[in-house]
Amino acid sequence: MIVKCYDCFQDYDSGSGVCPHCGFAAGSDHREPNHLPAGTLLQDRYLIGKVCGFGGFGVTYKAYDRQLEHTVAIKEYFPNGAVNRVPGTEQVVLFTGSRLKEYQYGLERFLDEARMTARYVSHKNIVNVFDYFEANKTAYIVMEYLDGIDLAGFLETATNGTEKLSADQATDIALNVCNALKTIHADGIIHRDISPDNIYLCLNDSIKVYDFGAARFSATQDHLLTVILKPGYAPVEQYVEQDEKIGTQGPWTDIYALGATMYKMVTGVKPEESMNRKIKDELKEPIELEPSVPQYLNDAIMRAMAVEPHLRFQTVEELEAVLKQEKKVVTVKETIRRKKRVRALGIAGAAAAVVIGAGCVLAGFLRQHSNNTLKPASFQVWYRSGSEAEKALEEIRTEFCSNYPDVTIELLAIQPESYKSQLAEADAYGNLPALFQSDGIDTSLLTAVASVEPVLKHTDLPHYLYSEDAAAQMRLQNKVAAGFELPVFYLNTADNSFSGKEIAQLGEVLGTDGKAAASDAQRALFPQFDPEGRYPAEPAAQFYEGKADILLAGIAAFPEVRSALPGQYKLLRASGAKGTYINCWSLGTSDVPAEEKAAQRFLEYLLSDNAQDFFYIRHMSAGLPVNRTALDVYREVYQNDMSEILADPDSLQIELE
Repeated sequence: MIVKCYDCFQDYDSGSGVCPHCGFAAGSDHREPNHLPAGTLLQDRYLIGKVCGFGGFGVTYKAYDRQLEHTVAIKEYFPNGAVNRVPGTEQVVLFTGSRLKEYQYGLERFLDEARMTARYVSHKNIVNVFDYFEANKTAYIVMEYLDGIDLAGFLETATNGTEKLSADQATDIALNVCNALKTIHADGIIHRDISPDNIYLCLNDSIKVYDFGAARFSATQDHLLTVILKPGYAPVEQYVEQDEKIGTQGPWTDIYALGATMYKMVTGVKPEESMNRKIKDELKEPIELEPSVPQYLNDAIMRAMAVEPHLRFQTVEELEAVLKQEKKVVTVKETIRRKKRVRALGIAGAAAAVVIGAGCVLAGFLRQHSNNTLKPASFQVWYRSGSEAEKALEEIRTEFCSNYPDVTIELLAIQPESYKSQLAEADAYGNLPALFQSDGIDTSLLTAVASVEPVLKHTDLPHYLYSEDAAAQMRLQNKVAAGFELPVFYLNTADNSFSGKEIAQLGEVLGTDGKAAASDAQRALFPQFDPEGRYPAEPAAQFYEGKADILLAGIAAFPEVRSALPGQYKLLRASGAKGTYINCWSLGTSDVPAEEKAAQRFLEYLLSDNAQDFFYIRHMSAGLPVNRTALDVYREVYQNDMSEILADPDSLQIELE
């Protein structure tokens, strides 16, 4: 029996089971039951062959154009979860409701990809699109069949396990990509998904950029810039939702992705995610990981990968000139170092406007005191170990002691499980530390605790989120709070399209089949939002794994949510939920006036703009700053997440535990 090979499209005798022309065995292409059957004829022209690949949004088939008698690739729009297909049939089965709307929107975007790519049918570095059409209730793109391997596969299989290329090889590939990007950027289009997955190394030595599914116009706001992310290669501006920040994407967006791709090529290491770098940039330079990388290429990659868009090359032509060594790269290494805090704060170019700065803020703190000097003193600060606050305290102590050189502060980290008992023992011997963390501590049970009135007296209370009642409670309990925690809801936007800004009851968000999760700290608050008990509170891990629509937790969970669901979450106010003051500190009595005075001054400094910066912005300690200046900066840093939650700080209800 003569059959058609669905790889080389030649006829052969089926008795052998393997095509004698190319060695392809029928059924060896891992075809799923809901893929188009091999042998399907589209438009009475294109014969569908083997499956080349498939993902969350489509299937790519090898096919034969019977009219022009050559091999092509056909990409079918087939988004998982929105459509299905009865095995052996051609038409897709559409789901109803919100999934249908998502499908229709995605279908138009798919056709946009075809229209965009078809512009460049003769470009040597862009995959050629020959045709596109709608059929079977979906759509198809007919493009040139690329014989070779994508860069990601090449790095894995053809580099002797190093996943690295030489500087010359990497530069050659990058220059070919630059050639493609120059062309599309000239038309106002940005690719937005440059990565090793979308660069193809062909057997004829050509290098092609493909997969324009994420591409959008950058010159006009008539075309929405949806959130498309490839962690490690996506710059920070691609994490921005569709809002007034739409204009931040441009040629520099593709330049970052190409820089990250070059980084991967020469080091074998995928770069750290850009949003993590925005908080704390610890990315090693390529030359540190691979000493053979030329300095010019190292500097070009780092400039292309600058976290802040304005620090990168602004056009591909600038990058291309450096890669060709026609121009010297203007390194941003020193600029990045000087602006490191500004980048961490997310306020590019606004250093002069931000009050938080080690020198000027500390000077401002000193000016608040009539006597800027302290007598020689040495004291201990006790705190619970195991949090980011440890790093912050180290830096705060360093700053403080550099300006009070006669003061020595010993920081003593104590395991949380033994913290209370050690404080009680020290109190029993009249030997409490001069300053200690007092979250969860009933100070009324301590006999050697000192009044915090001297600290509050020297503190400009309106500069902090302290109500009169809160200040009175702090005086009563002899605690001063340096931060606060706020219960909020985190919505998984990939699974739920709720558009509100606040949640009073879970039913308005979850419908009949939604799932909710709660952190251990907020579990007791959960019934307030589910009075009928319709939604059992799942463990928080369910949300982080994408198995729950919503999570009730505090701001302390924010870093973990951002890491687990980058670009796929939204913060919502928890209606009526009260905040709690945290990061509380108390003073111990002392027979040494100089020690007592120094501890009081250090506690005042923990509330300063600079110390609050160390706690909550540079090191993201749990909670939020009580200092209004630091809170304003925090809100500016995370404006896309916190703008609604922190829109009116004075309306927040915060209590001392």
